Amino acid sequence: MSEERRLHPRVTHLFVGQWHASSGAAHVRVGDLSVGGCFVQSLAMPKPGETTSVTVTVGERIFTFSGQVIYLDPGIGFSMKFVGIPEAEAQELTRRLADVKV
Repeated sequence: MSEERRLHPRVTHLFVGQWHASSGAAHVRVGDLSVGGCFVQSLAMPKPGETTSVTVTVGERIFTFSGQVIYLDPGIGFSMKFVGIPEAEAQELTRRLADVKV
């Protein structure tokens, strides 16, 4: 069994969102979300390592985060690691995720 590498607890829930990068953009579902990153369910894929932004709605709040694509699962989606989230945004996302019913 592999060791858990995530630094932040994730919430597994279907969130509505979209991603945008120089290689394209798409409306998506975000299946896992934490302060550290997310898994984006999308048939359209950015390039591995590409800087990408994702916009996701949590509760009634819309968040936009930038990060790097770290894993592609063709036909399913991709994982991205968020970079440079301001502390206030991280705290607000943490509060909103705590209220999500899984």
